[in-house]
Amino acid sequence: VRRPFDPKLIVSDSEALRRWEQDPLVSRGKLSAGYLVQLLRGVDALPAMVPRLTCALLMLWGTGDKVVSESGHEMMIQDSKSTSKVFNRYPDGRHNLLAEPKLKEQVMQDILNFITSHAHAHASSA
Repeated sequence: VRRPFDPKLIVSDSEALRRWEQDPLVSRGKLSAGYLVQLLRGVDALPAMVPRLTCALLMLWGTGDKVVSESGHEMMIQDSKSTSKVFNRYPDGRHNLLAEPKLKEQVMQDILNFITSHAHAHASSA
């Protein structure tokens, strides 16, 4: 089975895409049938599992992402039992927000702020 999407959907910047394509940790092989079966099982099971989530959730999505949907992120936020949920949307960001030169710093700062705020909240409640 070939790649399920065009690599150009990963990031908008051509240099960042080149680096991603040359990254030795990025899978270049075809997807196996077994992998696809497990992926589809996970996608099918996820909606029933989300209401049991109670951990803090940080969902990040670029409005230019054609790999995953905004509605999937919204489902995670709306249906989980977490009392701490954040859904950040990044204009024109594609799938790999941390590789988007115009968004990288803001995304990293948002992640750091989320982790720090929850670490402080946990420390003060302990």
